[in-house]
Amino acid sequence: MGDVRDKMTWPADATSVAGPAVAFSPARGAPVIAWRGNANSRNITLAVVLGQSGALAGSRLETHVSAEASQFAPALHFLGSQGLVMAWVGINEARTVNVATVDLPAGSAAVNVSNRVFVNSGGLGGGGAGPPSLSPFDPLPISLACLNDGGQLCVASARSGLNFDAADAVDFGGQEGAALSFLSAAWTRFDDNQLEFISLPLTPTSRARSAQSSLHKPSLAEFRGRLHVAWVGTEGNGQLNVAPIDRAAWDAGGDPVDAGQVNTLNEFSIAAPALLNLPDPERLAIFWTGTDGEGLLNGAIVLP
Repeated sequence: MGDVRDKMTWPADATSVAGPAVAFSPARGAPVIAWRGNANSRNITLAVVLGQSGALAGSRLETHVSAEASQFAPALHFLGSQGLVMAWVGINEARTVNVATVDLPAGSAAVNVSNRVFVNSGGLGGGGAGPPSLSPFDPLPISLACLNDGGQLCVASARSGLNFDAADAVDFGGQEGAALSFLSAAWTRFDDNQLEFISLPLTPTSRARSAQSSLHKPSLAEFRGRLHVAWVGTEGNGQLNVAPIDRAAWDAGGDPVDAGQVNTLNEFSIAAPALLNLPDPERLAIFWTGTDGEGLLNGAIVLP
């Protein structure tokens, strides 16, 4: 089992019944966290993590409560000149997937939402089956993944700004939706809770299944040129796990997660975690909702 470092458990004004989303904002030089909450509220809260020398331990949250609401966790991504982009499933009857630019003015509790688009065409339909994911999608600047009402994993890509193409259904999804990172997607299967991976675009060797399992969706992040995955295990009380992806094993039809490389953390979560590659110096961070009974948000460094 592994210990994290530079851990921070934020105070009681940062709680959720779902997992957080996270992105790094170069403009603020800090991570930004978004979550559904606080507590049982459906409003989406965003917060800039303000810590000395970029540290998580001892940091405070500059909190911004949005008027937007969702049943699920949102998704975050920093898109160059577009700035911070958020995706979320609306609480309207159709559960429309929203994508917009969000601005968090320093020293203000406001959330300025602009350039909003609705991505519910093509294969996506409603996004009612779970939270969305955002990722760059080389060579395209950004892609969105979500489960439609039929449980299919759908991906829509934007060629410029937030001008998304029609969504394509690429596979059946699983628990809570899918994670995206560049040209890879991962989810938790409905039938056996095992982690499943696909590379996009689809090829005969795209699909790979792991012996690792979860009741929540996994998280993906690139760290030092290698894809990593984080998930909440099914054994024990929701223990967090992090592992590098073995691409050679994946391509050979084997398990993309080498059991000998799994770092089982001494931390526990009630919902899907979020991985983030923090710069200067490069560190792999994990953010999660704790099992403390209140749903307090936590952040820590997993790998230096």
